[in-house]
Amino acid sequence: MHAVFVVPRFYPYRGGYENSMLSIAGCLVARGHHVTVFTTTAQDLESLWLPGFQTFPAGVSTVDGISVRRFAVSYNRWARRASRFLGLVPYWRWKAQFWRPAFHVPGLRAALHSIDADVFHVGPLPYNNLIYAGIEAAEHHRVPVIATPCTHLGEEANTEVARHYVQRYQIDLLQRCHRVLCMTAAEQVKLAALGVAAEKLAVFGLGFDMKLATGGNSQAILSRNGIAGPVVLHLGMKAYEKGSITLIEAMKQLWSSGSEASLVMGGPSLRVR
Repeated sequence: MHAVFVVPRFYPYRGGYENSMLSIAGCLVARGHHVTVFTTTAQDLESLWLPGFQTFPAGVSTVDGISVRRFAVSYNRWARRASRFLGLVPYWRWKAQFWRPAFHVPGLRAALHSIDADVFHVGPLPYNNLIYAGIEAAEHHRVPVIATPCTHLGEEANTEVARHYVQRYQIDLLQRCHRVLCMTAAEQVKLAALGVAAEKLAVFGLGFDMKLATGGNSQAILSRNGIAGPVVLHLGMKAYEKGSITLIEAMKQLWSSGSEASLVMGGPSLRVR
């Protein structure tokens, strides 16, 4: 079997989704399957839209038997503005391709159409244009497509985060997939309520890599940074959608009430929204 993954970023970038896709792709290769990853040159998240941030070289490479094809993002301002205009049209295919936060990746669509594949995997939201590219390629090849959307639902009764992930056209995208893999039962219930067919949805819980997650020297890190006492750890992208701001505000309340706990935030910082 030849599985094709279409993702915004991939190893050597280290993030939760990227680590998961690397692990799944590696498992497929270990079982004798062929895997090709189509991705962009983005290293910093901002480099998907803005020049001047960190990127990886475009081209073809191999990671533990996984073929990786990396495509450069176009920063042509006028082309992007024109495509945003097309994204205003209330048609799910155009919305998915051109509306925010879409970015232009020249050559990706043609490459996806020219490769032989038995199954496509797409995700995560809200990178709608890449998800659409994978779905369109699967339709072209007449093969199944699987999505792992990692839908951010935010707080209950607060749509500030969820509205970027559950637009009508995004639900239409997922509905075109043969299977949608959810992180949690809550995500499964929400997507079903929004219109994704229940038989397409499955909870696919992800674990962690013991080799990556253990073996460090926590005391050395604490000593080097002058940290003593209880520690609250935020590990991952520092961004509003990840709860970073909410956590900081909660810590302020603890500190004002006399808590001596330290807040440690490890991971990259999102500099634009």
